[in-house]
Amino acid sequence: MSQIIPKKRITVCDVVIIISVVALTALSFILMTRPDSGSNAAHIITTEKDFYVDLDKDDEFDLESNGFSYTVKIADGSVSVTEADCPDGICVNTPAIGKRHGSIVCLPGKLIIECKETEGMPNDADVVVP
Repeated sequence: MSQIIPKKRITVCDVVIIISVVALTALSFILMTRPDSGSNAAHIITTEKDFYVDLDKDDEFDLESNGFSYTVKIADGSVSVTEADCPDGICVNTPAIGKRHGSIVCLPGKLIIECKETEGMPNDADVVVP
């Protein structure tokens, strides 16, 4: 004996759910692909100071943290550590970071470099170069 299964029709609730999913997907895509607002900056934290550098201007400078010396290079909207005298050298081998994402960390030197947008930072901090 076979059972007859009635066909289900699309209800108003189904249509609302489908439209909601499509709208949320479109909104997510728009938010993820929108152009960056504000200028990009790298937040650099050492044992001696805490400051921001502008990633829109190419530069190279030296800094010290916890007795170790570092050469930091800013080029093409990204920042990298090109030279360091720390024992492990992980910071030098870390790829360049930029565009609001990423971090470079040196544990022996207690150095942290992270990228973020300057817009919306606490106290509307200006971007400074050491």
